Amino acid sequence: MTTPKRLAILPWGNVIEEYLDSIGLRVDAFATQMSGGWLFGYIEALRHADVESVVICFSEGIQEVTRWKNDSTGAEVVGLPASRGLRGARRVVKGLSHWGLDRTSRCVRYLSSHLATPKEALRLQLQEQNCDAVLVQEYEDSRFDKVVKVGSRMGLPVFAVFQGGQPRRIPFEAIVRSRSIRRCSGLIIGSASETQRVKNRYRLPEAKFARIFNPLDTELWQPDERDETREALGLSA
Repeated sequence: MTTPKRLAILPWGNVIEEYLDSIGLRVDAFATQMSGGWLFGYIEALRHADVESVVICFSEGIQEVTRWKNDSTGAEVVGLPASRGLRGARRVVKGLSHWGLDRTSRCVRYLSSHLATPKEALRLQLQEQNCDAVLVQEYEDSRFDKVVKVGSRMGLPVFAVFQGGQPRRIPFEAIVRSRSIRRCSGLIIGSASETQRVKNRYRLPEAKFARIFNPLDTELWQPDERDETREALGLSA
């Protein structure tokens, strides 16, 4: 497969606020001011390999398709408004949880995750952005299932990267996930234990995996003397 020239990266979360609320950021500040981390580290590293990146996220803080330019990387960030179906499903989940119907709420939560990624809106953005491939954060997530379907119909390779997400499934979801993982173009997993777990569960060939660690800017992050650092931190050898 030829190296893509433009990659769409889809961060985790039914809506980006599921992550941003925990760090006190609005979606516009995230899009324009955020730097570092695995996401923007990937964008910088890919840029050195002559691959452009566009971040596509879904947000409940916007009412229409919105585009920003990230200050640190120059990458375009596209925000798509959260679907009405997701908003409705989340209200149902809240009500079911209030009444103690946890098992039913899990099923509705799974449905809401699918509603969070409208396939047509995503397809139009991938087409408009002239993307050659897609990278999804976390494969143990229902968004990954949706994106694999969209990618298959558009003839785009879909990859996923592990960033610490843990599988939480209902029985039907496990069947869908197995199919999606077999159909995707590859998985990027830095953790040896997670690689082994996925191999054992999904019976995938070695060629399906790439062990790539998250990029670091070596001008900012440099190794120090280990013994001196341990002593300064009060750690034993």
